[in-house]
Amino acid sequence: MTDPKITTARALLDALTTKDFSDWQALMAPGFTCSYPGMRGAHPKEAAVAFNTVFPAAFPDLAFTVTAQAVNGDLVYLSWTAIGTHLGPLTGPEGTLPPTRRKGAVQGVSVVTLKDGMIQREETYWNLPDLIVQLTGQPVAA
Repeated sequence: MTDPKITTARALLDALTTKDFSDWQALMAPGFTCSYPGMRGAHPKEAAVAFNTVFPAAFPDLAFTVTAQAVNGDLVYLSWTAIGTHLGPLTGPEGTLPPTRRKGAVQGVSVVTLKDGMIQREETYWNLPDLIVQLTGQPVAA
């Protein structure tokens, strides 16, 4: 039986895979904050939604495999691999990358803080420049 804390912590990965963000958003606690690649700090729910909803459109076959998971009190750690084919525009703070039709894969870690069964904070760590190199074949400027 899966620990309910792990199920809650996986909500974003599941949303990215199914392209349905409603369950993930419903699990965000009041005062939710996030920190993602290229967007470090303590950003609100709206920033989390804006950051993440671009990925399923850019990678329609996006899939996550959780390779390790651990629970320590209200902290959940997920190690994962994401793979997808870049078939739609990838829009981010630096602009829009047109579809390259290349497959990209990244490994990442999510650290999710829970409070009363809801997501209080979500931090993900993965190498965004490495993904851009895989998709374009060009090094990313420092």
